[in-house]
Order: sequence, then structure tokens, then C-alpha cells
Amino acid sequence: MTTLTKTDIMNMIKESRKAQYGENKIPSDKTLNNNSLMIIKLMKALNITDDKIDFIYDTESIDKYLQDKSVSTKRNYYSVILSLVNYDKYINKKDNQDTIIKYQNKINSLEKIKKTNESKGIMNDKKTEKLDITNTDMNKFMKTLLDNGLMKDYVIMTILNQYPIRAEISNVKFIDLKSYNKLKKDNKLKDNYETQHNTNIIDFLQTNLNYIVYGSKKIILSRADYKTSKMYGRLEDDITGKAKSVLKKYIIDNKFSNGDSLFDMTNDELTKRLFYISNKYLNTPLSVNSIAKLTIRNMIDSMKKSKKYKEATTPQQTIMDKQLIQYISKVRGTSFDGIWNSYVR
Repeated sequence: MTTLTKTDIMNMIKESRKAQYGENKIPSDKTLNNNSLMIIKLMKALNITDDKIDFIYDTESIDKYLQDKSVSTKRNYYSVILSLVNYDKYINKKDNQDTIIKYQNKINSLEKIKKTNESKGIMNDKKTEKLDITNTDMNKFMKTLLDNGLMKDYVIMTILNQYPIRAEISNVKFIDLKSYNKLKKDNKLKDNYETQHNTNIIDFLQTNLNYIVYGSKKIILSRADYKTSKMYGRLEDDITGKAKSVLKKYIIDNKFSNGDSLFDMTNDELTKRLFYISNKYLNTPLSVNSIAKLTIRNMIDSMKKSKKYKEATTPQQTIMDKQLIQYISKVRGTSFDGIWNSYVR
């Protein structure tokens, strides 16, 4: 027999969710694709060579495969496997309620462990490894970039070390403040990536998605093409401090004009580039998200080490905590709870 394909598994998960919750609860194609790849990886590890899903009942082998993985990874695997168990129940009419309960209990237990770990400041192994980088390490890394004349990398890293955004910094275009304000006045700025790509070609050519807005006294990072733009729309953040001075020098040295790409990369190219240079000069390969975690950690640590924070009462400290997380969530374009639960210590 042939082995289950990715498409087979995607369809099973889709049908399972549809049967349980209806059309509006079917995961996105990207999620279905990622989930199916997890199952294929599991099948290879268990040497499954037929087109049956009977292996989902071999909980002992599955537990053994997942034993060394992080809490979040285990939870994700069990959740996807549970979708296949539910497929067997709702589509194949199999009497497997005991197995459903078994997997649901595993998921519930892992959820409790995850919440307990987060409340105590304990992160999973993967996060801990990537966060095991000191400020001294990062400063040496930045100096190495500068000493080797890697200005583009240095500027990008300076921005990412101050603003915990994603890879969308790769494709920012230069625009002067006057021209940017005119685009806003003429309603030529689109709110998000999806809206932008549904406009006609003339409008599309008249406006870009992500900008570095350059003025005599201020520099703005304006984004409408990023992971969660559909939810949060266009984001504007003033670039200040070291990031502002480094970016200003880079802009002046390169004599950018309106429409010029500052870094001339795609998101994927930036991801690969950061992975390469961090592995080469820092001996630790970092993703954009890993750098964001480091940046958020440093922002929180800096606040908690400040005199104002130390002298504040506990209720005042809680307010300061929340204000910082509100700022971080706004800059990153993500939920307050997502940042709060993962990073506040």
C-alpha cells in the first residue's frame, strides 16, 4: 500500500474540524499544511508505510517519540493527532471515545504545565537555548558586524534589538516625510497587506506597503505588510535612540530617494541572512523571532532594574508592567495576552 500523503492528512484534519465545529472553524491552509507535515514526520519516525491511520492508537510509541520534545511541541502533536482520532470517530464512525479522552487528558496536562512554567518564568528548552545570550555577547556580535563593514546587517540588527518586530523590516522603502503625509492625505496608504493586494494595479504602484519615513527631526517605521496586518492594520512607530542615529547615518551615506529599498531583501532572504551571520559571528543561529525574544527580555529587564521601578509599590509595578507590554504588543502587532503570558516575570 502507498503511504498517506500530505493532502490526505490535510483533508482528514479539515473534515474532522468541519464535522465537530462547522465550516467556520476549519484551519487555514497554512496551518493544515504545517499540521500534516508534523504527522508525516511522525509516520516516518514510526516507520508507517501504509495508508491507514491506525498508528494514532499506538500511544506508547507516540509518547516515546515525543518524550524529549518541549511541552509546546508535545501539546501541538497531540492536538493534531486528536484531530485524526476525531476523524476516525466522526467520519469513519469508530468507537474510540477512550482514546479521545486519553489524548485530551494529555493536552490538558501539558496546558497546565505550560501555564505553570510561564508563571514561574520557566521557558521551554528551545526558547531557553536561544535566550542564553548575554548583552555582552550581543554587543560583541554587533561590534563584529561593524568592524567587518557589514553595515546593512548592523543597521537591521540595531533596529531589531530595539523594536521586537518580525522580518518585514527586510522590505521597507524610503520615503520623505512630506511625501508620506501627502499619501496619507490623499488616502493612498492601505491599511493592510490583504487590502493592498485587492486594489487595482494603478493604486498598487502608487503606494508601497512598508516604509521608513524620513524627516529632518523624526524617522517613522510604517508597516502594512506583516504577519498580523489583517487584524491590526497599518502600524506607525517613531524610531528613537540608537536605532534612529544609526539609521539616519545609513540613509545619508547611501543617499536614498523615494521608493528606494533600504535593505533590498525578501523576508525569507533576511531570515536566512540573520541565521547565517549570527551562526558565523555569535556561534548561535538566530531567527527574527529569537532576536525579538531577546529584545523583549532586555526591555523588561531594563525596566525592572530602573530606580523608578524598584521604588514603586507592587500595584504601581503591575501598572508599569502592563504599560510596557501594551507598548510591546502594539509595536509587534500581537495580542497583549500573548506577550504578557510569555514574557512578564
